[in-house]
Amino acid sequence: MFLYYENMDADCDAELIGEYDTIEQVMSKIKEECDNGHEECPKYIPSFDDYLSNDFSSYNSDYEYKLYVPTNEEVDMLDKNGHINIIYSFIDGDESVYVVTKYELQENYD
Repeated sequence: MFLYYENMDADCDAELIGEYDTIEQVMSKIKEECDNGHEECPKYIPSFDDYLSNDFSSYNSDYEYKLYVPTNEEVDMLDKNGHINIIYSFIDGDESVYVVTKYELQENYD
């Protein structure tokens, strides 16, 4: 399975983070990405523990954060154009997502 990050601006393509065998490996990489981002921008980027606990009380209430952890089976069932949003964030008008797909993206999935 493939993990991508995308800033949802019209001119931004998804960036390949890596290829993984299991959702557990994907989530380990997302934890690393979230925790590094939180360290760099603690007022805007939640830690992975914040996502797991669904506690965003330390962040501006106008911001939106969502976490969904799919199963390996859900990812296996995706078709060629399918993807699952694992993390979604909306900060100061900017939307971004971490998505997992079964197939490598050839172009932007939006």
